[in-house]
Amino acid sequence: MLICGTVWAQTARPAVHVEVILDSSGSMKDNDPKRLSALGAMIFTDLAADSDRLGLESMRQPRYTLEALSSVATKRSKIRSVAKSIKFTGTTDCAGPLNVASKALKGASDGKKFVIFLSDGACPNSNAGGSEAVRRAALELKRQNVKVFGIGLSSAGEQDLRLMADVTDGEFFRADKASDLPQRFADILGRIVGSEAVNVPIVPGKSSTISLDGYVRDASLIVTGSRPVRVTRATGPDGSKLSLPTKSAPYESGGSNFFVSANGNGAGSHYTVLRIDQPESGEWDFVIDAPRDAKAILIQNYALEPSLDLGAKTVATVGDTSPVRCELKGPDGKTLKDPSFLEKVGVELEVVAPDGKRTKTKMKLANFRFAHDLKIQQSGRYRLRARAFMRSGGLNKQTGYSDLSAIDFDLAFGEGASIDLGTLKAGETSKDYTLSMEFSRLAGEVEVDTQTQKLDGISVAPGKVKISPDKTDCTVRFEVSPDHPGGPVEGLLVMSSQGDDTSIPVRGNVVAITFWERWGETILLVGGGILALLLLLFIFYGFLSPYSFPEEARLNWGNTIERLEKNEVVIREIPKTGSGFYRNAQLSVGGPSSYFPVGGVELVTLEATSSTQVTITAAEGVELMRVNKFDHDKEKPVETGSTGMTSGEIFRAGEIYLRLR
Repeated sequence: MLICGTVWAQTARPAVHVEVILDSSGSMKDNDPKRLSALGAMIFTDLAADSDRLGLESMRQPRYTLEALSSVATKRSKIRSVAKSIKFTGTTDCAGPLNVASKALKGASDGKKFVIFLSDGACPNSNAGGSEAVRRAALELKRQNVKVFGIGLSSAGEQDLRLMADVTDGEFFRADKASDLPQRFADILGRIVGSEAVNVPIVPGKSSTISLDGYVRDASLIVTGSRPVRVTRATGPDGSKLSLPTKSAPYESGGSNFFVSANGNGAGSHYTVLRIDQPESGEWDFVIDAPRDAKAILIQNYALEPSLDLGAKTVATVGDTSPVRCELKGPDGKTLKDPSFLEKVGVELEVVAPDGKRTKTKMKLANFRFAHDLKIQQSGRYRLRARAFMRSGGLNKQTGYSDLSAIDFDLAFGEGASIDLGTLKAGETSKDYTLSMEFSRLAGEVEVDTQTQKLDGISVAPGKVKISPDKTDCTVRFEVSPDHPGGPVEGLLVMSSQGDDTSIPVRGNVVAITFWERWGETILLVGGGILALLLLLFIFYGFLSPYSFPEEARLNWGNTIERLEKNEVVIREIPKTGSGFYRNAQLSVGGPSSYFPVGGVELVTLEATSSTQVTITAAEGVELMRVNKFDHDKEKPVETGSTGMTSGEIFRAGEIYLRLR
């Protein structure tokens, strides 16, 4: 589908760069005795915005430049003066001034660029290169995106001027007589701003009513005559008046929303230009002091830009109809719904078919949109552009070309094809469905992409299938996401290939799965894994966490202090003193199973409580005494009955003395 939008923005138009080339050859004395070419250039200068840049070239060799490309705001008066004083002498030269203009415009990086070339003769001696030199110069301008507008004052130079225009995608204008030149310069300004220069009737010296359209950025009124011309009054639809100067021409002046200039070319031709910025739409009343032969031209610079958008689908199929729509956008960016304005607007669609045939069709207005159904009749590249215009003259803007590819290929399902999935459970895969694409137009085997639309949580597999003229059936299945919330489903199965697509309806019902159905197996697996890990950690820790007696730890014992020096054993060498499952290494002193029976009564237990620490604990009913190392007769009871043993300390339990070393 094609969409054409016209966008309005209440801002000044973008600046442009223009090189004006005037024919200064001797033949112009006969063809333009009233120097109306100079008058046209002066009018164009006054019509230009302050932000524009203008340059003026002639055919005078070897110096072509009359005024270098510069800002209109600072050089308007100078450019008018130079144009007025141009001399007609010498021969016609085209390539020379074209090359000079090309170099000047090459440095202009921002904004659109144009050349206006006026001539009354052919260019046979363009630097001795003939038309080939003109072609090379025009090609260089095209590389810079410069358009040439040619104005032919006679048929003699039409071929060369058309060549310049055609090569640069510009336009040629014929001026049958010199008096047409001001109109042609106005026409060219209209092309630059996207409008038509329209002749409007006026009554010199009396009130003249001129209607201005809506959505106009600025409007320019040009009046020419055989004696000085000036606008003495301009009254808007709301009754407000412009503060126009009352003095005699020549002059230029301006206000917050207008610019006015009155001038002459010094050869009996005069003009005035009045430009009004963002004028109110409706009927304006003008009083113009002008001779009876005066002519008036109106240029309205609309703040509208038509644009073509091919959208996501840029490929059509031969035999299909591609709908084209054109919308006009208002100041707020929304579709313009102003019936009175839209009735004045027309949109023309230009189509260049693959065989080169060019057609133009008026689009029809319906529901505030312009529409046309484009019939695709050939394979290849179609080129399309739209032109928006006012039916009464004025707006005249067109887009650049946009391409639409057409292929002799079509995907189509068999008649009445559809898929009923029945009832599926979330997480399930459907049965296989065999689809017939017997109505497809195929040249050979093609790979087709498959996907679902509007079937959230349901996908199709495989993602690609192959069909051919001999085998148009394919098999697919549908996969439902485990997260599907359940409920009725309805959407499309879309098959696409080579820019073409087709679809069939898909419907069914999905039953959501419960939490335990979705996660039960996972929970059991994870829970079992956690329990197994805890068991391993329990076993691992049970064997590795208990402490053993230090390797160097030795124990002295005896029933007297003196015997401590005689009895010594390495604790680890005593049987049954190793660590066990979740049990630190221990040594019992006393008792029937002790290494030191000592009368068969258990006295104390020694336990490894860290890698370097040994704790001594008295048995129930046994008093544990700490013996002073320096005075063995002094003893102090261990109140808690348990304490850590340090090397060299002596303890007594019952009748036995113990020392850890």
